[in-house]
Amino acid sequence: MRWHGVTHLTWVLMGLAVWSGESLAYKVESEYGGASFALNVAGMASVGKIGEFVIESSTVSGRVKCNYSTIPSVMMYHRSFIDLPWDASIGRYRVNRNLSMSYSSGAVPDTSWDSASNVSDWVCGVRGTTNVFSTALTNAFPITLTFYLDKRPIDNLITVPAMVLGGYARAFESATPAGRPAIYTIPYNLQGGTIMVPAVCEASSGSIHIDHGTLASDVPSHIATQQLTYTCSTPIKAHIEISYQENANGLLDLKDSTGAVRAQTRLTIMDNETRQKGKEIATEIKQVNSYTVSSELSNITGEGAIQGSAWIIALMD
Repeated sequence: MRWHGVTHLTWVLMGLAVWSGESLAYKVESEYGGASFALNVAGMASVGKIGEFVIESSTVSGRVKCNYSTIPSVMMYHRSFIDLPWDASIGRYRVNRNLSMSYSSGAVPDTSWDSASNVSDWVCGVRGTTNVFSTALTNAFPITLTFYLDKRPIDNLITVPAMVLGGYARAFESATPAGRPAIYTIPYNLQGGTIMVPAVCEASSGSIHIDHGTLASDVPSHIATQQLTYTCSTPIKAHIEISYQENANGLLDLKDSTGAVRAQTRLTIMDNETRQKGKEIATEIKQVNSYTVSSELSNITGEGAIQGSAWIIALMD
Protein backbone atom coordinates (compact mmCIF):
# COMPACT_ATOMS: atom_id res chain seq x y z
CA MET A 1 0.00 0.00 0.00
CA ARG A 2 1.15 3.52 -0.69
CA TRP A 3 0.35 6.49 1.55
CA HIS A 4 0.54 10.04 0.40
CA GLY A 5 -0.69 13.35 1.73
CA VAL A 6 -0.67 17.23 1.50
CA THR A 7 -0.62 20.75 3.08
CA HIS A 8 -2.80 22.91 0.99
CA LEU A 9 -1.22 20.22 -0.84
CA THR A 10 -1.77 17.05 -2.52
CA TRP A 11 0.55 14.24 -1.55
CA VAL A 12 1.86 12.92 -4.83
CA LEU A 13 4.98 11.09 -5.84
CA MET A 14 8.16 13.07 -6.21
CA GLY A 15 10.27 11.13 -8.68
CA LEU A 16 13.76 10.13 -7.70
CA ALA A 17 16.22 12.83 -8.71
CA VAL A 18 18.89 12.21 -11.34
CA TRP A 19 22.28 13.02 -9.84
CA SER A 20 24.61 15.41 -11.59
CA GLY A 21 28.18 14.32 -12.09
CA GLU A 22 31.35 15.52 -13.74
CA SER A 23 30.73 16.93 -17.19
CA LEU A 24 31.21 14.59 -20.14
CA ALA A 25 33.06 15.84 -23.24
CA TYR A 26 30.06 15.06 -25.43
CA LYS A 27 26.95 13.57 -23.93
CA VAL A 28 23.85 12.45 -25.81
CA GLU A 29 20.74 13.78 -24.06
CA SER A 30 17.06 12.95 -24.24
CA GLU A 31 15.01 15.53 -26.14
CA TYR A 32 11.74 13.92 -25.07
CA GLY A 33 10.28 10.49 -24.37
CA GLY A 34 12.11 7.49 -22.97
CA ALA A 35 11.43 3.93 -21.85
CA SER A 36 8.13 4.21 -19.98
CA PHE A 37 6.11 1.37 -18.51
CA ALA A 38 3.62 0.53 -15.77
CA LEU A 39 4.09 -2.26 -13.25
CA ASN A 40 0.72 -3.99 -13.14
CA VAL A 41 0.91 -7.48 -11.66
CA ALA A 42 -1.85 -9.92 -10.78
CA GLY A 43 -0.73 -13.42 -9.92
CA MET A 44 -0.42 -16.20 -7.39
CA ALA A 45 3.06 -15.28 -6.12
CA SER A 46 2.97 -13.43 -2.79
CA VAL A 47 6.74 -13.41 -2.26
CA GLY A 48 9.80 -13.58 -4.52
CA LYS A 49 9.71 -12.69 -8.21
CA ILE A 50 6.42 -11.02 -9.14
CA GLY A 51 7.06 -9.61 -12.61
CA GLU A 52 9.51 -8.18 -15.10
CA PHE A 53 9.70 -5.66 -17.92
CA VAL A 54 12.01 -5.87 -20.93
CA ILE A 55 13.11 -2.54 -22.41
CA GLU A 56 13.43 -3.01 -26.19
CA SER A 57 13.39 -0.60 -29.11
CA SER A 58 9.66 -1.28 -29.52
CA THR A 59 9.00 -0.06 -25.96
CA VAL A 60 10.97 3.20 -26.32
CA SER A 61 9.63 6.49 -27.66
CA GLY A 62 10.98 9.98 -28.30
CA ARG A 63 14.16 11.50 -29.66
CA VAL A 64 17.67 12.18 -28.43
CA LYS A 65 19.82 15.28 -29.02
CA CYS A 66 23.08 14.26 -30.63
CA ASN A 67 24.66 17.74 -30.38
CA TYR A 68 27.90 18.00 -32.38
CA SER A 69 30.90 15.76 -31.92
CA THR A 70 34.52 16.31 -32.87
CA ILE A 71 35.39 13.06 -31.11
CA PRO A 72 35.63 9.95 -33.35
CA SER A 73 32.66 7.59 -33.27
CA VAL A 74 34.87 4.78 -32.04
CA MET A 75 35.29 6.68 -28.76
CA MET A 76 31.68 6.02 -27.76
CA TYR A 77 30.93 4.81 -24.22
CA HIS A 78 27.61 3.79 -22.74
CA ARG A 79 26.07 2.37 -19.57
CA SER A 80 22.90 2.39 -17.45
CA PHE A 81 22.42 4.20 -14.14
CA ILE A 82 19.81 3.09 -11.61
CA ASP A 83 18.61 5.83 -9.22
CA LEU A 84 17.72 3.44 -6.42
CA PRO A 85 19.82 2.42 -3.40
CA TRP A 86 21.74 -0.84 -3.78
CA ASP A 87 21.06 -3.50 -1.13
CA ALA A 88 24.12 -5.73 -0.98
CA SER A 89 22.36 -8.19 1.35
CA ILE A 90 19.98 -9.27 -1.43
CA GLY A 91 21.99 -8.20 -4.48
CA ARG A 92 19.23 -5.97 -5.83
CA TYR A 93 18.15 -2.35 -5.97
CA ARG A 94 15.74 -1.30 -3.24
CA VAL A 95 12.46 0.39 -4.30
CA ASN A 96 11.17 0.31 -0.74
CA ARG A 97 11.65 -1.97 2.25
CA ASN A 98 9.67 -4.81 0.69
CA LEU A 99 9.89 -4.17 -3.07
CA SER A 100 13.20 -4.60 -4.88
CA MET A 101 14.43 -4.69 -8.47
CA SER A 102 17.22 -6.41 -10.36
CA TYR A 103 18.86 -5.20 -13.58
CA SER A 104 20.23 -7.43 -16.31
CA SER A 105 21.54 -6.79 -19.82
CA GLY A 106 24.01 -8.51 -22.08
CA ALA A 107 24.65 -5.24 -23.90
CA VAL A 108 24.64 -2.44 -21.33
CA PRO A 109 26.34 -2.69 -17.90
CA ASP A 110 24.96 -0.83 -14.88
CA THR A 111 28.20 -0.68 -12.87
CA SER A 112 30.73 0.83 -15.31
CA TRP A 113 31.09 2.54 -18.68
CA ASP A 114 31.53 0.21 -21.67
CA SER A 115 33.24 1.18 -24.94
CA ALA A 116 31.78 0.83 -28.44
CA SER A 117 31.55 -2.69 -29.85
CA ASN A 118 29.95 -2.25 -33.27
CA VAL A 119 28.56 0.37 -35.62
CA SER A 120 25.15 0.55 -33.92
CA ASP A 121 26.96 1.93 -30.88
CA TRP A 122 28.20 4.87 -32.94
CA VAL A 123 24.80 6.53 -33.51
CA CYS A 124 25.13 10.25 -32.70
CA GLY A 125 28.86 10.12 -33.36
CA VAL A 126 28.51 11.21 -36.99
CA ARG A 127 29.79 14.77 -37.48
CA GLY A 128 26.85 17.12 -37.99
CA THR A 129 24.14 14.80 -36.66
CA THR A 130 21.65 16.80 -34.59
CA ASN A 131 19.12 14.29 -33.30
CA VAL A 132 17.68 10.84 -33.96
CA PHE A 133 14.80 8.73 -32.74
CA SER A 134 15.66 6.89 -29.54
CA THR A 135 14.96 3.56 -31.24
CA ALA A 136 18.06 4.10 -33.42
CA LEU A 137 20.27 3.43 -30.41
CA THR A 138 19.86 -0.31 -30.89
CA ASN A 139 22.75 -1.29 -28.62
CA ALA A 140 20.92 0.31 -25.70
CA PHE A 141 18.65 -2.74 -25.67
CA PRO A 142 17.47 -5.17 -24.42
CA ILE A 143 17.42 -4.46 -20.69
CA THR A 144 15.42 -6.56 -18.23
CA LEU A 145 14.08 -5.10 -14.98
CA THR A 146 12.75 -7.78 -12.61
CA PHE A 147 10.70 -6.94 -9.51
CA TYR A 148 10.52 -8.88 -6.24
CA LEU A 149 8.52 -8.86 -3.03
CA ASP A 150 10.92 -9.79 -0.25
CA LYS A 151 8.31 -10.64 2.40
CA ARG A 152 4.66 -11.59 2.27
CA PRO A 153 2.36 -8.55 2.61
CA ILE A 154 -0.85 -8.90 4.61
CA ASP A 155 -3.04 -7.08 2.08
CA ASN A 156 -3.57 -8.03 -1.54
CA LEU A 157 -3.11 -4.64 -3.22
CA ILE A 158 0.14 -2.68 -3.38
CA THR A 159 -0.01 0.67 -5.15
CA VAL A 160 3.22 1.53 -6.96
CA PRO A 161 3.89 5.27 -7.46
CA ALA A 162 5.39 6.78 -10.60
CA MET A 163 9.12 7.40 -10.45
CA VAL A 164 12.27 7.71 -12.53
CA LEU A 165 14.19 4.46 -12.04
CA GLY A 166 17.31 5.68 -13.80
CA GLY A 167 18.37 5.81 -17.42
CA TYR A 168 20.64 4.85 -20.29
CA ALA A 169 23.61 7.16 -20.93
CA ARG A 170 25.76 7.51 -24.07
CA ALA A 171 28.85 9.72 -24.29
CA PHE A 172 31.81 10.35 -26.60
CA GLU A 173 35.10 10.77 -24.75
CA SER A 174 38.81 10.40 -25.42
CA ALA A 175 38.96 8.33 -22.21
CA THR A 176 36.49 6.45 -20.03
CA PRO A 177 33.93 8.99 -18.72
CA ALA A 178 33.79 9.87 -15.04
CA GLY A 179 30.60 10.85 -13.27
CA ARG A 180 26.93 10.76 -14.08
CA PRO A 181 25.16 12.91 -16.70
CA ALA A 182 22.57 15.43 -15.53
CA ILE A 183 20.21 14.36 -18.35
CA TYR A 184 19.96 10.74 -19.43
CA THR A 185 19.96 9.69 -23.07
CA ILE A 186 16.95 7.41 -22.48
CA PRO A 187 15.25 7.77 -19.07
CA TYR A 188 13.68 4.68 -17.48
CA ASN A 189 10.27 5.92 -16.35
CA LEU A 190 8.10 3.77 -14.09
CA GLN A 191 4.59 5.13 -14.60
CA GLY A 192 3.26 3.50 -11.45
CA GLY A 193 0.92 0.54 -11.23
CA THR A 194 -0.62 -1.99 -8.89
CA ILE A 195 0.55 -5.34 -7.56
CA MET A 196 -2.21 -7.78 -6.64
CA VAL A 197 -1.13 -10.87 -4.70
CA PRO A 198 -2.90 -13.54 -2.65
CA ALA A 199 -3.38 -12.26 0.89
CA VAL A 200 -5.37 -12.84 4.06
CA CYS A 201 -6.27 -9.18 4.65
CA GLU A 202 -7.82 -6.31 2.76
CA ALA A 203 -7.08 -2.64 3.38
CA SER A 204 -9.82 -0.03 3.46
CA SER A 205 -8.00 1.97 0.79
CA GLY A 206 -5.20 1.48 -1.70
CA SER A 207 -3.84 4.94 -0.88
CA ILE A 208 -4.30 7.48 1.89
CA HIS A 209 -4.41 11.23 1.24
CA ILE A 210 -3.70 13.55 4.15
CA ASP A 211 -4.60 17.20 3.55
CA HIS A 212 -3.36 19.83 6.00
CA GLY A 213 -5.43 22.51 4.28
CA THR A 214 -4.26 26.11 3.92
CA LEU A 215 -1.89 27.23 6.68
CA ALA A 216 -0.48 30.63 7.61
CA SER A 217 3.27 30.93 7.13
CA ASP A 218 3.77 31.72 10.83
CA VAL A 219 2.20 28.44 12.01
CA PRO A 220 5.05 26.54 13.72
CA SER A 221 3.50 23.09 13.33
CA HIS A 222 0.30 21.33 12.32
CA ILE A 223 -1.10 17.80 12.65
CA ALA A 224 -3.50 16.05 10.27
CA THR A 225 -4.68 12.43 10.36
CA GLN A 226 -6.44 9.75 8.35
CA GLN A 227 -7.88 6.36 9.25
CA LEU A 228 -6.83 2.98 7.86
CA THR A 229 -8.59 -0.33 8.49
CA TYR A 230 -7.48 -3.90 7.80
CA THR A 231 -10.02 -6.72 7.54
CA CYS A 232 -8.53 -10.23 7.70
CA SER A 233 -10.00 -13.66 7.00
CA THR A 234 -7.87 -15.23 9.75
CA PRO A 235 -6.10 -13.82 12.84
CA ILE A 236 -2.57 -12.65 12.06
CA LYS A 237 0.41 -10.92 13.65
CA ALA A 238 2.11 -8.29 11.56
CA HIS A 239 4.47 -5.33 11.43
CA ILE A 240 3.25 -2.09 9.83
CA GLU A 241 5.81 0.52 8.81
CA ILE A 242 5.74 3.93 7.17
CA SER A 243 8.66 4.02 4.73
CA TYR A 244 10.11 7.11 3.03
CA GLN A 245 13.37 8.81 2.12
CA GLU A 246 14.49 10.45 5.37
CA ASN A 247 16.22 13.81 5.68
CA ALA A 248 18.97 14.49 8.24
CA ASN A 249 16.34 14.74 10.99
CA GLY A 250 14.73 11.42 10.09
CA LEU A 251 11.68 13.22 8.67
CA LEU A 252 10.11 13.50 5.22
CA ASP A 253 10.86 16.66 3.24
CA LEU A 254 7.91 18.35 1.53
CA LYS A 255 8.74 20.27 -1.63
CA ASP A 256 7.15 22.86 -3.88
CA SER A 257 6.86 22.62 -7.67
CA THR A 258 10.48 23.76 -8.10
CA GLY A 259 11.81 21.03 -5.83
CA ALA A 260 12.67 23.39 -2.98
CA VAL A 261 12.07 22.03 0.53
CA ARG A 262 9.31 24.09 2.22
CA ALA A 263 8.45 21.92 5.23
CA GLN A 264 9.11 18.57 6.84
CA THR A 265 6.75 16.08 8.43
CA ARG A 266 6.94 13.34 11.02
CA LEU A 267 4.81 10.38 9.94
CA THR A 268 3.46 7.86 12.45
CA ILE A 269 0.88 5.10 12.62
CA MET A 270 -1.07 4.15 15.75
CA ASP A 271 -2.99 0.98 16.59
CA ASN A 272 -6.35 2.37 17.74
CA GLU A 273 -6.90 -0.63 20.03
CA THR A 274 -3.55 -0.92 21.81
CA ARG A 275 -2.54 2.77 21.31
CA GLN A 276 0.92 1.64 20.21
CA LYS A 277 2.36 4.37 18.00
CA GLY A 278 5.46 4.94 15.92
CA LYS A 279 6.98 4.87 12.46
CA GLU A 280 6.84 1.08 12.79
CA ILE A 281 4.56 -0.95 15.06
CA ALA A 282 3.85 -4.60 15.85
CA THR A 283 0.17 -5.42 15.71
CA GLU A 284 -2.32 -8.27 15.93
CA ILE A 285 -5.42 -8.35 13.76
CA LYS A 286 -8.03 -10.83 14.93
CA GLN A 287 -10.52 -9.88 12.26
CA VAL A 288 -10.83 -6.10 11.90
CA ASN A 289 -8.44 -3.49 13.24
CA SER A 290 -8.19 0.25 12.60
CA TYR A 291 -5.18 2.57 12.67
CA THR A 292 -4.56 6.32 12.72
CA VAL A 293 -1.98 7.67 10.28
CA SER A 294 -0.62 11.06 11.39
CA SER A 295 1.38 13.78 9.67
CA GLU A 296 2.98 16.41 11.91
CA LEU A 297 4.32 19.37 9.92
CA SER A 298 7.15 21.62 11.06
CA ASN A 299 9.67 24.12 9.64
CA ILE A 300 7.03 25.57 7.29
CA THR A 301 8.46 28.24 4.97
CA GLY A 302 7.42 30.05 1.79
CA GLU A 303 4.07 29.99 0.04
CA GLY A 304 2.13 27.70 -2.26
CA ALA A 305 1.40 23.99 -2.46
CA ILE A 306 3.92 21.51 -1.12
CA GLN A 307 3.95 17.77 -1.46
CA GLY A 308 5.66 14.48 -0.69
CA SER A 309 4.95 10.76 -0.51
CA ALA A 310 5.62 7.63 1.52
CA TRP A 311 4.69 3.95 1.64
CA ILE A 312 2.71 2.03 4.24
CA ILE A 313 4.17 -1.48 4.31
CA ALA A 314 2.30 -4.18 6.22
CA LEU A 315 4.13 -7.52 6.49
CA MET A 316 3.22 -10.79 8.17
CA ASP A 317 5.40 -11.90 11.09
